[in-house]
Amino acid sequence: MKQSFAHIINLIAPADNVELYKAQQITAASVLAAKKYSGGTCDVELLSAQFPNAINSVPSGFRATSALENCSADVALLQTKKRFPLLREILSRLNESGDATHFIYTNLDIALMPFFYQAVSGYIREGHDAIVINRRRIPGRLLDSGADLEKMYAEAGETHTGYDCFVFSRRLLQKFILKDVYIGTPPSGNDLFHNLFVFADNPVLLTQKHLTFHLGMDLVKPWGDSVLNRHNEREHRKILKELKPLMDITKFPGAGYGFLKRHFKWLMNPTFHYPTMCSVDFSQLGRKRRKPAQNELPGMSNRYYEWMIRRINFRDKD
Repeated sequence: MKQSFAHIINLIAPADNVELYKAQQITAASVLAAKKYSGGTCDVELLSAQFPNAINSVPSGFRATSALENCSADVALLQTKKRFPLLREILSRLNESGDATHFIYTNLDIALMPFFYQAVSGYIREGHDAIVINRRRIPGRLLDSGADLEKMYAEAGETHTGYDCFVFSRRLLQKFILKDVYIGTPPSGNDLFHNLFVFADNPVLLTQKHLTFHLGMDLVKPWGDSVLNRHNEREHRKILKELKPLMDITKFPGAGYGFLKRHFKWLMNPTFHYPTMCSVDFSQLGRKRRKPAQNELPGMSNRYYEWMIRRINFRDKD
């Protein structure tokens, strides 16, 4: 069966955030290039979820869905001027798409490699009904220097632990348990991540693939504000409480590692709510788990040379 995608992004107007709008322009260009590169091997419908003030900023090639209504700045208790939308409202706009077999949601500052849609289609053909993709980080100066997309594609970049690209079967959307979590501030994205690994039959997390990239090398920086962050955290805990009885630990990343290794990874990765993961893991210790893929690098000597090459390689000029 031919795969078809409805890909939605929350787009903004230039006046909302000048720097973010610059990144959005790169994102839009990369998405349009990836759709063109797919050459009709899979159908791609590009959608924008936006507040009313941004409708005229939706680029050609994207279709604006009905305007978003809920804004964090309009909620007095949140005490913020930041205009963030609800993730659940953005995802609901996917219902305005055509007959896509799969949905894609990415943050507005996440650009695509040209082969993105074909690669995703390949993972779906392998039987995955939900895919979460880690981005690559490339230098932010490429944006300021006006570098073209090809130069950005050429950057191998570095890994990041954040999850900001989600692909899932259309049937899953109606199953999700979502609350009033605003995007643009922690822990947005974690709610969708947990829903996918609960409701999908064969979800997969891709952490080492060069499929998306973000301009900027920061791993951690302050974002959101304290009141809004606390609100999101409360809403996320409500979601986890409802998801917990439905969780099958064997579907979650790391479940096949040894006990200490998986618990260390869950504890240190901010996406995972460790008390929930720990509780579910203990209650399901007897379940058969898939073993993780083995490292293809053979022997200690090769590991030494891998370490050495990182030390002696020269840095690129740009």
